[in-house]
Amino acid sequence: MKIDKRVSLLIALGMVAGAVPAQAAYIVERGASAAVCNEYRDHLNAGGSRLPYHTERPITSTSGRFKGAEWTAVPDGSRFPADEIIQFFWKRDANPAWYLVYPQQWIDWRGAPEQIQRAKDNFIEQVGREETGYAQGVSFRVSHLDIDNDGQPEPIVQFSTNSGLGKMLIVLTRKGTEIDHKKSRLVLRHPAWGDKAVSAFRKAEPGKPVNPAFERAGLEPVEDALSRATYGVFAFEERTYFDLWWLKEPSHTRAAAPSLGQWRLRVYWADRAQVKEVCTLRFATQPT
Repeated sequence: MKIDKRVSLLIALGMVAGAVPAQAAYIVERGASAAVCNEYRDHLNAGGSRLPYHTERPITSTSGRFKGAEWTAVPDGSRFPADEIIQFFWKRDANPAWYLVYPQQWIDWRGAPEQIQRAKDNFIEQVGREETGYAQGVSFRVSHLDIDNDGQPEPIVQFSTNSGLGKMLIVLTRKGTEIDHKKSRLVLRHPAWGDKAVSAFRKAEPGKPVNPAFERAGLEPVEDALSRATYGVFAFEERTYFDLWWLKEPSHTRAAAPSLGQWRLRVYWADRAQVKEVCTLRFATQPT
């Protein structure tokens, strides 16, 4: 697989704005009786971060009973379904608005099939393809993990299109040459985007700060998982867990801008074909 050094054209996404008090911390909302939830909370808070961890939660060799995933790059020359992964996530998770040319294609947006196809063409052009190489911010990192705790490790890919601001998980078949769609559905816990013609934009809220890049159109694109959702994987007491945090999580209606107070760090455990959300943590700016 080739990855070239050309600069990605993807839109740079802002981090959470505003000062956060020094006493900010993670609080367990669900799973307070589970050791993994309490120890994960303590581990995250021990870092002393005044902001939530946006892209990855740190698990190191000194993290007690935790063990982080060991990710490696895809070896050159290996048979790897990179283009299939990109097509999979375009179909499942991409909001086409992020790949339209600003401002005219935003203002003209009707959700027509030809506009969606134009957005897809732009997406593929920006991300890249196997034949021509991938943009600098695109990464495919691989690890062999027992993601569903059935005793058999699977090839897991952590995929990012934009230098790590969004990190998705996908499971491959044992040989690592195809997507395992059944097991991938286990780990992708956020809802799919759905109809790409619907809710791509919301109107900028009057009286609230607007990204200067969006001011002319009076619109802002709704957050999608490719740009804002970050998955991580870790082991605790020989069990594999995975977690999900949104850098900016869209509201259920997609009509309102996201609010930090509504976001949650969710920890999951898969037992073969069943998945349970074992922990829910809130990042509180003024914990009680």
